[in-house]
Amino acid sequence: MTAQDLARFAHLLPDASWIGEVGLDFSRAGVATRRQQLEVFDTLLADSRLGSKPTTVHSRGAEAETVQRLADAGVRAILHWYTGPLAVADEALAAGFSFSVNPVMIASNRGRALLRRIPSERVLLETDGPFARLDRRPARASDLSWTVERLGELWQCSGDEARDHIITNQQNLLS
Repeated sequence: MTAQDLARFAHLLPDASWIGEVGLDFSRAGVATRRQQLEVFDTLLADSRLGSKPTTVHSRGAEAETVQRLADAGVRAILHWYTGPLAVADEALAAGFSFSVNPVMIASNRGRALLRRIPSERVLLETDGPFARLDRRPARASDLSWTVERLGELWQCSGDEARDHIITNQQNLLS
């Protein structure tokens, strides 16, 4: 991201109702740019206007650094497709963060373990298609109904109740 990109972000920020996706990726694919990512992320988080916007955040391989920086900045964060340690998820919950869930998460044992830990009031939906793949094809918006049904099973409620709960969660973030 260039200085020009950061200036454009700052210029457009007041008109945005939701920010996404920003964050850190220290996986094998992103670790070579770790220093640059931290500089850009810290620059974005330094803008106090970001704290008033729900912000979807990527944290692959950088969960502890991401959660700490977000908490320090007072950002209303939604952790996107979280796959990190459960202890760091607990820190994110303590900071008031939410988590977005895609069909792949609910289909995996690890994802369900995380979802059993997260209060239903902190769950939102995402597809993350075409990156998320379900049944060897990109996840689609139509898969979210299936995801909601599975969340209802985890929460021991109907799919309709789970859907209404998620809608309320999103409305609360936007208000």
